[in-house]
Amino acid sequence: MNLPPFNQSHPRLIAAPFAAAALFFAGIGGAPAQGDAKAEILRAKIGEWMEKVSSIDKDISEWEVQRRILQQTITGLEGEVASLEESIAAEKEEAGKADEVNVEQSQEKVALVDALDLLKSEIASLQKTFFEVYPSLPTPLQSDLAEPVRILKDEKEDRLTVRAQALGAALKMVNQFASNISIHPELREIDDGTKQQVSTIYFGLAGAFSANQSGSFALIGTPSPTGWVFESAHEFGPSIVQLINVKEGSEDIGFVNVPTKISPKQ
Repeated sequence: MNLPPFNQSHPRLIAAPFAAAALFFAGIGGAPAQGDAKAEILRAKIGEWMEKVSSIDKDISEWEVQRRILQQTITGLEGEVASLEESIAAEKEEAGKADEVNVEQSQEKVALVDALDLLKSEIASLQKTFFEVYPSLPTPLQSDLAEPVRILKDEKEDRLTVRAQALGAALKMVNQFASNISIHPELREIDDGTKQQVSTIYFGLAGAFSANQSGSFALIGTPSPTGWVFESAHEFGPSIVQLINVKEGSEDIGFVNVPTKISPKQ
């Protein structure tokens, strides 16, 4: 919006004739005496008019300054309005995009919830299978599984990642034990009810052999749904000791005759 400038030419045109008249009367120095009084009155009137014209001219100059300031203010406000309108338009556009993003995010959230539900179901299924197998695992392996089992049995532990990590660790331990031949020190009850220190060599989860250091006490172990069962095999004590020594590297590799027992599939 542009304000029209004040027209300052008219007051100046008005002032010019009065200024000429003042010069004219000021030059009447040789007029008759009776005309002096009228000339003085006219000079006084012209002086008053000149003062009024000067005051009006001054006011108009001040108004022009104010008009320019007002014009600058209007221009600035118009710029702010235009900027605000652009911002509103941009926000509307972003809002439209945000709606599209929200739809995509909602779809992703639904997919994520479905994936989490599926993961929970898979973890629950694996955990159920693990605890069904757990009683049939050998005692040394159960000891190693103590911490993962504690977490899995904790009903207050509802963090999916923690349960998944515990289950993963447990399954990894079981797989490693099943894939290796390992020797573990154990205490076994002998015929008179006392405990005997033995070394037990486990062939994965398939079978095991136990013997004391002298070979006078020996056992054969087989898995069952409720735990491993060890039966007396004292006559094979020396052979089992030899088998353990070969595994530990204290004897050369050779053929060792030991009994085997295949348990029926449970």
